[in-house]
Amino acid sequence: MSGFTDIRLSGWVAHMPPALRPYILLARLDRPIGVWLLFLPGLWAICLGARGVWQGLWLALLFALGAVVMRGAGCVVNDLWDRDLDAKVERTRGRPLASGAVSVTQALLFLALLCLTGLAILLLLDRAAEILGVASLLLVALYPAAKRVTWWPQVMLGQRWTVRTRQGDVTAYTGPRAPHLLSDEDRKKQVEPKDMVLDIGARDEKEALAMGVRPGDPAAPYGAFVDLGNGRLLGKALDDRAGCAMVIEVLRRLAESDHPNTVYGVGTTQEEAGLVGAQTSAFAVAPHVAIVAEISVADDVPGKTQDGSYTELGKGVALCIRDSGLIPNRRLREFVAQVADEAGIPVQYVTMERGTTDGTRIQMHGEGVPTLYIGPPARYIHSHASIMDAADFDGAVKLLVEVIRRLDRKTVDSFTQYEP
Repeated sequence: MSGFTDIRLSGWVAHMPPALRPYILLARLDRPIGVWLLFLPGLWAICLGARGVWQGLWLALLFALGAVVMRGAGCVVNDLWDRDLDAKVERTRGRPLASGAVSVTQALLFLALLCLTGLAILLLLDRAAEILGVASLLLVALYPAAKRVTWWPQVMLGQRWTVRTRQGDVTAYTGPRAPHLLSDEDRKKQVEPKDMVLDIGARDEKEALAMGVRPGDPAAPYGAFVDLGNGRLLGKALDDRAGCAMVIEVLRRLAESDHPNTVYGVGTTQEEAGLVGAQTSAFAVAPHVAIVAEISVADDVPGKTQDGSYTELGKGVALCIRDSGLIPNRRLREFVAQVADEAGIPVQYVTMERGTTDGTRIQMHGEGVPTLYIGPPARYIHSHASIMDAADFDGAVKLLVEVIRRLDRKTVDSFTQYEP
């Protein structure tokens, strides 16, 4: 297929019968990275717990087949959710459902076949595995919905945007309907993103195309960075531009001092679309320790009742106790807290029932990576602008530098070596 697409009829797929190719692509069998991510943790557990070689080989075979089948099922569910959106984006419009190569009915039948195959494999295992396997199906079904929990729809209306086109930037506006045109009932409703329009001022489609705008062009919020004058900073995408700035400043300071470590500073992509960059970068770096430089959720605004779960501006660097995808390595967190105490850097702790960071993927690389995320708190994240305290940012940078200076092989090994 021509153009920029993530669907390519090449390699072994091109030699398969034409009737099977759409289903191979629908289940992403041509891209097995997801299968490996499901299979390898299970293989490690099998190696640790199998009673003998033959049981280990049998379980490994079952888990390998299950990983292929359930990863394929997850991809089918994902494409069923996204088929209308995929059809509008150049990169994904060639996918079987979006292109019409597979109908919704055919996809549902294929999904049923995959799930029945997975059930047959599951029934060969013990009762505990059966219960866990059935419970995990909810996560498979909800994954596409989780990708959509990025911005609250109401923060998108009444905002200026910059559309990145092949011919340059184009300004757009998500204009709400005038209140004079709304009924009393409509005024109570939240406008969904699918009902919003990015208005670029074009008179018609021909003029929009002449301006360089095409389906799939990215649009970014328009907003200036402002020093509020009291140590507080206002800017767009502080989650996670602030994290990127932390990494750059930490590397600059480390270049001027001695330490025993090899440090990789990584700016990942698509955290909000499935932690994609974290997964690939972990393979590239193969870290022994991972510290994620990440904004923390602050909710210290008038009228809010603080319950201790979230952080406050100006109260110090946030250290994660847990979130919805990561329980940080306890010894690593205690080590970082001790360094902060010795260096006189104030810290505060955060727990989150919803949301996670790149650390969720990085912690599962290889045999497991001791992982923690730290960073300054910020208000109003996942909207057009956020506010953070410069002192919290400076403290996070200083803490990261001090931690890296004190890390050595013995300390790193202590994070994962436990005496019986």
